[in-house]
Amino acid sequence: MTPISLQTLTRPFGLVMVLMVLWGAPKGFAKGNEKYQIKLVVSPSVEWIHFRNDLTGLNDLFGPKLSYNFGFEYLHFLSPGFSLSTGLQYQNKGFRNETEYLIAGSNETDQGITIGSARYATMPFDMNFHIRIAKKTHILISTGLLGGYLVNSTVNNSNYTNEDTPDNGSLFTLSNGKSNIDLFSDWYFGYQAGLGFSKAIKSRMIIVVQPMYRYQFSRAIPLDANITQVVSAKLNSFAIDFKVGYYFSRQIRNQQKDF
Repeated sequence: MTPISLQTLTRPFGLVMVLMVLWGAPKGFAKGNEKYQIKLVVSPSVEWIHFRNDLTGLNDLFGPKLSYNFGFEYLHFLSPGFSLSTGLQYQNKGFRNETEYLIAGSNETDQGITIGSARYATMPFDMNFHIRIAKKTHILISTGLLGGYLVNSTVNNSNYTNEDTPDNGSLFTLSNGKSNIDLFSDWYFGYQAGLGFSKAIKSRMIIVVQPMYRYQFSRAIPLDANITQVVSAKLNSFAIDFKVGYYFSRQIRNQQKDF
């Protein structure tokens, strides 16, 4: 077999090829005792937008917003210590934009707030490494790719009035309330990695707590956007995945037989 180079693993398309090869690999590691899990996933997260080669100070105007993700995961063991997983998740990405503005008819200032939300239906493809540290307890290391399609996107403004003008400008309408916006790219492609713990409860129930970092490869803003300064923006996030589900099928032998 041709060895897999580190350079191949660090390239997005190379990683996809590796995942495909591993998914189609013979199940000899399991010796006929295949095992898989189906889990529900809920993830509170911190989301932010980052502008590469920022020459206009946009990163100073944008901060993180609290958000959420949810969905399900299918995980298939190829050996007791290695598995592949996929699934479907609803992810609410975006940012928080705070802009100081001068209150109309006075010399006082206030802070206008814009919450931008880009909601994607995403599908991850991960490699998972399971390291046993106690009976029915494992360290879980995951790394892989995820792709998604935009469901909808909105901005929600507060503290503004139609007559007020921000001192340092704003990228969005100043009217209060939520409105749809055509700003984000339809497709999302990114990389994710995480380190956490999994615990078997009773015989077949499994719970997982796993912090995850997600980095976008593709552009968050399409090239034909009216705001040319933000074409190199990325939507990134840090989440804590909480998963609960069940083992199915026959058990893998040796270190997993306690389950």
